[in-house]
Amino acid sequence: MARAKITELMAQFNQPHATLTQWLRDAGVARSRDKTYDRDEAVAAIKLRVDEVATLRERLTTNAPTKLGDDAARLALIESKREFASEQTRRIRLQNDRLEQSLLDRDVVAATGRDIIARARIAFLAIGPKLAPRLANETDVKRISAMIEDEARAALLALSDLDNVALE
Repeated sequence: MARAKITELMAQFNQPHATLTQWLRDAGVARSRDKTYDRDEAVAAIKLRVDEVATLRERLTTNAPTKLGDDAARLALIESKREFASEQTRRIRLQNDRLEQSLLDRDVVAATGRDIIARARIAFLAIGPKLAPRLANETDVKRISAMIEDEARAALLALSDLDNVALE
């Protein structure tokens, strides 16, 4: 009697652990103390659940009408779940499309960043030559500090106007 671990069954059927253990529990496949299952029983139970619509279709056409209501309800539930999953997928695709449209190209962002840094460098390096003639005869430390601060603020203000940066 061959035994199978749940991880082997997960890899074989591409299903999550919780789903497989629930399916095996529902089918009455016993788990041994070493946490393995009878391979043949487990595979048969999982195959029934993996292709449940086909299995139900086969049962609907071959069984007596007494089980028809139960199978029809189960088939309706399965179809409802499939529709729900399809709708979720559609919503996620729409969200992804919206996100893709709102994202910016990395190269454009990098080029804009380099441009802003270059403009900042030029603006701040221009402060010295711009203020030198006015500060040459100035002796008041507070006034010198205020003039430098005013020029730095003017440079930062010019850089903060993103509309002008984008137009240039």
